[in-house]
Amino acid sequence: EDEAIRRQIGVVWQNNCLDNKLTVQENLTVRGSLYGLKGGRLKENIGRVGEKLGLLPLFGRRYEHLSGGQKRRCEIGAALVNTPRLLFLDEPTSGLDPSGAVLFRRIIEQERKKGTTVFVTTHNMVDADLLCDRVAFISNGNLVALDTPKRLKEKNSNHRVVIDYLYQGQRETKT
Repeated sequence: EDEAIRRQIGVVWQNNCLDNKLTVQENLTVRGSLYGLKGGRLKENIGRVGEKLGLLPLFGRRYEHLSGGQKRRCEIGAALVNTPRLLFLDEPTSGLDPSGAVLFRRIIEQERKKGTTVFVTTHNMVDADLLCDRVAFISNGNLVALDTPKRLKEKNSNHRVVIDYLYQGQRETKT
């Protein structure tokens, strides 16, 4: 029963953890086989993930020769290869350029819409606001806040808006 549960979980660690000496396709194959995928289903899932994340052109490249953003896409591909029902993401947009972060957020949103439960650990409040239905703050091992992003912002804001803009070459600030 534990094995059946493990096969429904995907994890993206903060630090890259795929094998540097294997190609992208080999890494996805190894990860899929660890989840018990075989044969046609394994190939189909690898192809689906490769297409979804733009990895198909990279399938023959060794992981160690990829850029940081390409490695992150491989990491999420490895986490999604088994079509998990529960997905854990540790700092998912860390180290990504803005377009890579947008891609990750889009993938996470697609997973949520499919019904996947997604847990995100992040220090990036933009990610928490965009990706989470509920946010928990933990300090020194204690849960200190738990609510929707909107309600947490309402409770903890001073209800003041500051707009900083450039008008006719001069920087202006309005409150």
